[in-house]
Amino acid sequence: MRMIAATMLVALAALLVPPARAESVPVEPEPVSILGHLVESRTSKDIGRVVDVLVDHDGHPQAAVLDVGGFLGVGARKVVVAWSALHFSAAGGDKLTVAIDISSDRIKAAPAYEPGKPVIALASDKPD
Repeated sequence: MRMIAATMLVALAALLVPPARAESVPVEPEPVSILGHLVESRTSKDIGRVVDVLVDHDGHPQAAVLDVGGFLGVGARKVVVAWSALHFSAAGGDKLTVAIDISSDRIKAAPAYEPGKPVIALASDKPD
């Protein structure tokens, strides 16, 4: 009987103790989504828009899916570029610039990305 009373007392105490709160952590600077951002060549030529980010099993970005070509969405296709070929910079204020180290000729010749099929990501034109 004492064992049951002690167990009930422990259970009651657990109910009365407020749960621990998760601590909020501010992120500096304010995070910016890259989805939908225009991607430019190093010569500021429009290449396409970021439509998806492919991550590994740990959640680290490995590649970006770009919507390239076409006009007003007609004739556009998706290609995959290595994450390391992208460069991000703040162009003043809240504007984010996404530049790429891959020539437009290589992007035009790249195979189209199709979900569920093997992914072929274009690497940077610049040597490491």
